[in-house]
Amino acid sequence: MIYTAVEQFLQQIKAKADKHGLAFLEKPTNNLDQLLEMNLTVAQRTSIIKGLSPEDYSTGPYLCNLHPQYPSMIFGRTLQKGEVFIELSKGVDKAPVMCRAFRWASKKLIYPFKNKILV
Repeated sequence: MIYTAVEQFLQQIKAKADKHGLAFLEKPTNNLDQLLEMNLTVAQRTSIIKGLSPEDYSTGPYLCNLHPQYPSMIFGRTLQKGEVFIELSKGVDKAPVMCRAFRWASKKLIYPFKNKILV
């Protein structure tokens, strides 16, 4: 993935979230338990997402079975107890940005743009 493409994706996500909001698609499995453990409000999660930079990018874009026409990208952030896996998609026009996952990472994420000198 090219740094500028990730940068553009984040700019679009942030602009769309400002205009249409951010929808968290919490699944009824361990994701909800993890959110409770993180003790983060929706506003705090939104702030974390709006604070993402290309250096937080891990993988993507890739297609999701639910909405294959709207690719997702994976980002990560380190919080108090560990690394958080964040999956974002621009989603449908004139609708909120979709946060498909905001949970503890099940394995170490790789950040291709972190600690690299880009020319």
